[in-house]
Amino acid sequence: MPDEKLTIKVYLDTCILSNLRADKIKEEQLNSLDKICDYENIVFVTSDKMLEEFLKTTEDRIRITLKILYKLITKIPSKPFSRFEGGFSFPFKFPISFGEKVEYELFSSLKVIFPHKDDVEHIYQAAEGGCKYFMTLDKDSILKKAKKFSTQLNKICPNLEFVDPATLIDKLLKSPS
Repeated sequence: MPDEKLTIKVYLDTCILSNLRADKIKEEQLNSLDKICDYENIVFVTSDKMLEEFLKTTEDRIRITLKILYKLITKIPSKPFSRFEGGFSFPFKFPISFGEKVEYELFSSLKVIFPHKDDVEHIYQAAEGGCKYFMTLDKDSILKKAKKFSTQLNKICPNLEFVDPATLIDKLLKSPS
């Protein structure tokens, strides 16, 4: 693994691996992924959310293949989206709380911008996991929204950039390293 200080964490959205497996990535994006893989300091990461989505796949062969691909990627620790306030909780065998469920501010703010809860969960994990880039092929519900709401996103998760593979390789080629 490269020097921890120089490591750039790139969070992979589920669609990256799904499309790779299905051979549905456009040539430009595939070539960009190939070039990104040449960078020693780039580490692809994801969270348990990807596995959760993969396990919903109904066809056994596809689900197993996706599960294997997931296993090959570095995982960042999943962070909770909410906490309970007030009331009391039963620990251990009784995971029950009588308090009020309160979402963390970042999660609530992301829900206002992005229409799909699964996307919000991925983006939240990337931001909380210290990722520099959130890489996706999802133009409509993630990349266009990220561009449209860039001012708000810079305030709530200032260290996270939303990119597709082609955009990421452009950024890497332009950055002094």
